[in-house]
Amino acid sequence: MITKRHIQWLYDQLPELVEKGVLSQENAGRIHDHYGEVAVFPKSRIAMLMMAILGAAFVGSGIILLLAHNWDDLSRPIRAVLSFTPLVVGQALGLWVLLKRAESAAWREGIAMFITAAIGVCISLIAQTYNLPGDMATFLLTWCLLGLPLIYVFNASGAAFLYLVGITSWAGYQEAHSNNA
Repeated sequence: MITKRHIQWLYDQLPELVEKGVLSQENAGRIHDHYGEVAVFPKSRIAMLMMAILGAAFVGSGIILLLAHNWDDLSRPIRAVLSFTPLVVGQALGLWVLLKRAESAAWREGIAMFITAAIGVCISLIAQTYNLPGDMATFLLTWCLLGLPLIYVFNASGAAFLYLVGITSWAGYQEAHSNNA
């Protein structure tokens, strides 16, 4: 399998091969045209991406801590709105990804994982706010079934992995608790 690193190495060798007469300038150009441009990310861009991820994690954690601290003081309707907000935001971003960034595996994987997590958060918070009856098995099965379409809509292997973990957890929970009855 030829990777971007291998292609970049070949491109670095082409001028020397043309100079030594191993390849003609025309053949070197044809090789370059065949493999196309190679996007090389500078280390500063990778560092900036890592800082953006870290910053987003800190801001998100701060928002979660602020809401968790004041959760009991919020009314039920406000809690419901806050419970559905990540899901609605995730779906809006998911639509944007499908329309504008469908070719980007990183965007598809990221938004599928976000929506999968948002489904679990929404189910949990609504059940806690309105004291809905249920057990862990019902929660896991509902979460997995609601997240299953994301695998196909976004062609996301991360969401598929989360589904497999969730459905396996549900089956294990069911097995453990059905033997005790």
